[in-house]
Amino acid sequence: MLKAFRQDQTVKRYSDWASVLDYCVYSANPVGRLCCIVRVSRRATPASRDATCTALQLANFWQDVSRDLEKGRIYIPLDAAAVQDLTENDIVERRFDERYVRLMKDLIARTRELFAEACRSQ
Repeated sequence: MLKAFRQDQTVKRYSDWASVLDYCVYSANPVGRLCCIVRVSRRATPASRDATCTALQLANFWQDVSRDLEKGRIYIPLDAAAVQDLTENDIVERRFDERYVRLMKDLIARTRELFAEACRSQ
């Protein structure tokens, strides 16, 4: 978790989906490991726990885009934005138009897949 905290101080943009998921390895997944220590779920496997925590972290990113922008951060993978013809500047300027809606639908679908993976892994 300390690595994620330090990363938040230096990394303000993520170029692709893999780099966002890598951040979650250090920010969200340790929380799941702590929860398993206190036996929140006996059925949770390491894979289901990590998928759940990563999906929860991503859902938080997608709902907090404006709040993260206030901190100078964008967790949206810039390559995913580019597929929808959105630039980093479009996001910073809060151009939340149809391109942004398509982007969010894509990111939400990927996040839902992680939730589904978590259920399959139990």
